[in-house]
Amino acid sequence: MKKIYLMLVIYNVIGMSLDVRAQGACGSPDGTFYDNNGTLGTSVSMPADIGVAVNAGKCYKFAQNQLPRTVCYTYRYPTSGTVQFRWLTDNRPCNGSCTYGGSSTTNSTFGCNNLGGPTCGTTNINTYDESCNLVGPGFPIGTGCGSGMFPGQIYTVCMTLNPTGCTDSIVICPILNCSGGSCGCVLAASTSSTDVTCKGGSNGTATVTATGGSNPKYTWSNGKTTATVTGLSAGTHSVTVTSNSGICSDVQTVTVSEPATNLTVSASHTDVNCKGGSDGTGTVNPSGGTPGYTYLWANGQTTATATGLTAGNHQVTVTDANSCTGPGTVTVTVDEPVANLTVSDSHTDVNCKGGNDGTGTVSPSGGTPGYTYLWANGQTTATATGLVAGNHQVTITDANGCTGPGTVTVTVNEPNADLTAATNVTNALCKGASDGTATVNPAGGTPTYTYLWNNGQTTQTATGLSAGTYQVTVTDANGCTNVSVVSATVGEPTVLALAGSEIQSTCGNSNGSAIVTPSGGTPGYTYLWGNGQTGDTAVGLLAGNYNVTVTDNNGCQKNIQVSVNDQNGPSATASSTNVLCFGSNEGTGTVVPSGGTPPLTFAWSDGQTTATATGLVMGTYGVTVFDVNGCLATQSITVTEPTVLSSSATSSTNVSCKSGNDGTGTVTPAGGTPNYSFEWSDGQTTATATGFPAGTFSVTISDANGCTYLDSVTITQPIEPLDLNSVANNISCYGGFDGSITAGAVGGTPGYTYEWSDGQTGATATGLMIGGYTVTVTDANGCTNSGTFTLIEPTALTLNMDSSNALCGIGSGTATAYPGGGTPGYTYEWDDGQTTSLATGLYAGNYTVTITDANGCTIVNTTTVLQTPSVTGITSSTGALCNGSNDGTATVMPSGGSTPYSYLWSDGQTGIIATGLVAGNYILTVTDSTGCDTVLTVSVGQPTPLVSSTSGDQFACENANVIISATATGGIGPYTYQWDDPGSGTTPDITVIPPVTTVYSVTVTDANGCIQTDNVTITTNTQPEADFDVIWVPSCDGLRGKFTDVSINGTSVLWDFGDGYKSPELMPIHEFPYGTISQVVLTVTNGTCTDTAMVTADIQNFDFYNDPQVPNVFSPNGDGINEQFKVFVNGEMAECTKLTILNRWGNFIYSPPGGQLAWDGRTTAGEVVPEGTYFYVVDINGHQKAGSVTVIKK
Repeated sequence: MKKIYLMLVIYNVIGMSLDVRAQGACGSPDGTFYDNNGTLGTSVSMPADIGVAVNAGKCYKFAQNQLPRTVCYTYRYPTSGTVQFRWLTDNRPCNGSCTYGGSSTTNSTFGCNNLGGPTCGTTNINTYDESCNLVGPGFPIGTGCGSGMFPGQIYTVCMTLNPTGCTDSIVICPILNCSGGSCGCVLAASTSSTDVTCKGGSNGTATVTATGGSNPKYTWSNGKTTATVTGLSAGTHSVTVTSNSGICSDVQTVTVSEPATNLTVSASHTDVNCKGGSDGTGTVNPSGGTPGYTYLWANGQTTATATGLTAGNHQVTVTDANSCTGPGTVTVTVDEPVANLTVSDSHTDVNCKGGNDGTGTVSPSGGTPGYTYLWANGQTTATATGLVAGNHQVTITDANGCTGPGTVTVTVNEPNADLTAATNVTNALCKGASDGTATVNPAGGTPTYTYLWNNGQTTQTATGLSAGTYQVTVTDANGCTNVSVVSATVGEPTVLALAGSEIQSTCGNSNGSAIVTPSGGTPGYTYLWGNGQTGDTAVGLLAGNYNVTVTDNNGCQKNIQVSVNDQNGPSATASSTNVLCFGSNEGTGTVVPSGGTPPLTFAWSDGQTTATATGLVMGTYGVTVFDVNGCLATQSITVTEPTVLSSSATSSTNVSCKSGNDGTGTVTPAGGTPNYSFEWSDGQTTATATGFPAGTFSVTISDANGCTYLDSVTITQPIEPLDLNSVANNISCYGGFDGSITAGAVGGTPGYTYEWSDGQTGATATGLMIGGYTVTVTDANGCTNSGTFTLIEPTALTLNMDSSNALCGIGSGTATAYPGGGTPGYTYEWDDGQTTSLATGLYAGNYTVTITDANGCTIVNTTTVLQTPSVTGITSSTGALCNGSNDGTATVMPSGGSTPYSYLWSDGQTGIIATGLVAGNYILTVTDSTGCDTVLTVSVGQPTPLVSSTSGDQFACENANVIISATATGGIGPYTYQWDDPGSGTTPDITVIPPVTTVYSVTVTDANGCIQTDNVTITTNTQPEADFDVIWVPSCDGLRGKFTDVSINGTSVLWDFGDGYKSPELMPIHEFPYGTISQVVLTVTNGTCTDTAMVTADIQNFDFYNDPQVPNVFSPNGDGINEQFKVFVNGEMAECTKLTILNRWGNFIYSPPGGQLAWDGRTTAGEVVPEGTYFYVVDINGHQKAGSVTVIKK
């Protein structure tokens, strides 16, 4: 075993290495330690060939102005021997002292012995040394160690430096050596361990036992410092045992083992045979781990196979010989049929009372198919046949032997009574008729009924029967029949007979009568005569034949015709003569009688009593002829008259022209008696009279009967004679043809037409030249009038011109126009826009003027203005060096005109060269000796502005590298760059590290020496630290994350939920759909600085549907305790959770409204359920959990 010497070495204040070797009586050293000439706080390193770490303190270097200082080191004292502390410094500390302090509240202080050394300021070494003897364990501290110190304890050794007058810095290190031969210890260690009980566990232990040395210290590879360490996983673990003095040590390893494989469990089961049963089993088969397995099922069973299980999940914990439970709790799921065996039944009833043709059918469902059947009568099929009315029991058994509801009763019915029938009849009404009926009335059996009569009829009532006996067969809905015999006797009355008689009419009047006398048939007769009368005697009859129908009380009928004769009176004919003229009375009427019984008499309606009535006016007249019996004959005549004679008189044509006689008059007669004759007041005798002047003329009209009518007609003429009011417009310009004449016709009859001598036909003749013109006007009646007109024109328009020359090349010439002829009132229009007769300010050239007279006639002429020679010049310039500088020049070279020249620049200079110019346009006036001048423009150029554009102000994170750049444009290249950042050089791009917000300036110089300065501001931002909290809340639609930003130094946030949605809120809420995996990233920004934090929302593997909390018993007995069966689900899942309650047969009895998960022990109909076991199904968004709950009422 190596001897380890723990020491600290100093640093030479002047930078020279110092060789310090281990000292003491412990034998030769195993290695030499060298100072690495480091700086403050650098620890001593051990050469690699030693192979053991050096746990040393540090050297400390202090400047003169940092003193006084105290340097302390901590050690564990050995339990015996002598410990020596030696302090080495590179300067002698004035008033230095050593303090030994312990873990007790009292420090032990004693002075340090100065081992000598030169004064301050030298390079020699000062050594301060102290030693004390430590007496064996349990004894007080030995001599020289001060008070309050004990072997084996941890103490702090401090040295205080308080120099005076020292100017060098001080480096101090302690050296701990053993002395007196007490360090030659030999430390040995042995180990033991206990293995990990379960594969992958961490309950192994390791113990190290040290021999030699005293109060050893332990350092395990996992950092623990006790002799025994626990909580170890399988593997190799090392421990270093160090003596109390810290000098001696030993390293050992220990191996902790574990079982070769994990405990695993496979499971099998047998399902429950019948829904709700408890004959299932579950079996687990362990392997791996440490054999010697034990079992504990949730129901307390302790064998590998649990029996008597109901459907559901059954937990079992398998423990191996080391008490390892492997996968923990194993769930064995025992299934059962999805539904209880249930049975629905149907049947067909017995058709006829007392029959045996009924059937019963059962239809099982649920349970385990493969059903068998046993009816009480021994039949073994699902349908039993040949059944009589009554209850029939059947037992259904499924493939697992479950009988479900047990015995099922199928009830077969039959009609309540036998089919019977009764009949009634109605007899025939008339002898030999077939209008009798027979009706059958069934009872019992099974409605509805059908019927069959022996004459083929199939209705309940047979009709159209004659007397006789009829049979009918009645069949009910089930085909049961019964036969009833019906007899119908139809009585026949005696034959209905009729006798007729008459009472004659007289004088052709309707005063006769016809009489009918019936006999036989069935009394209670009714009568209907052909004229509608309904008695046995028809009265008020004219002579003739009359039919009568007699109906007896049974509706039997018979007809007879009765003739009525007449005693005839006289007859007569009448005639008349009409009135001749409307309103006269010369009409007559004559009646001619025949027959009747003389003597005859006459009576006219106007009172006349002769056969001929006279003096009649228009109208209708009646006449009656009477015989001696009072019989009479009546006639009437009509005396007519012509319509009233009238006429309509019209003026066929009025007089056409004023004072003419070409008028006509026409009358059109009406009424009276054609033919008509006419007599006009001027003697004309035709219907139309002609040759009338204006005036009124009468006419007498006579008809064929000599009746007359007087009428008249009025002839008109135009009010005024046809005349002309005309206007003439002469020709405007000489030789023109814009003359016009308007003929204004008045009087006569409007509707005028015109005919001009040049062929025009409008009221106005246009386009006329000088000369004479005639127009003829005709009115609507053809009356005419004529007029003659003469048009004139002005003399011809003339124009003379003269001009004067332009001088000095400027617009000083003139031109003058002298018009004549035409129509005075002239206007002028020169081609340069002037509008007077004299055009001025003209340059050399041709000038044209247009003269317009008062009538708009124009003449055009041109004159020429000549130009005298003018001075000219050629200019040149040199541009400014920099944009905006004033070092440009401009020069002119004149020619032409008359020398000498004079110069005037727009900036006031008067020489041929203008200097000191900024960029721009300059105007120069050059004047010759004649006073003529010319104006020239000179442009002085300049470079485009020198522009220094930078990369722009930026935001940067603190202590970050930032590249800034400058770009020069304009001016004259090439460019040079100078940044104000020290050492940045003359490149356009530099990299800076701004500690705070900093402004950087750059100066750009172009080839002409032009300078431009620009700035870049770098604003530093604190680096944010992104962090957030999240609370996950399951909901019906997904996992709802409630996020809270807890970042530091951020000014804005942006959440990316990994599904396309983002949010800038500090506390967003986001819902992740089921079956997804999203990466949620929070990006925190402070200016341009960002940081991110993220979390994975693993909704695909997240357990949303933790088993709901479901009780297994409740007592809805009204005592206010445990009254409801309540289901509790995770998070917000209640809204998508449905609770269904079933009875022991699996039939639905209750489900609360959506979102409510409680049952109060009542059915949906409100009925209270009895005590017993019920089943529940909890459906959470399609994930189901089923189980049982017990209702108790105690």
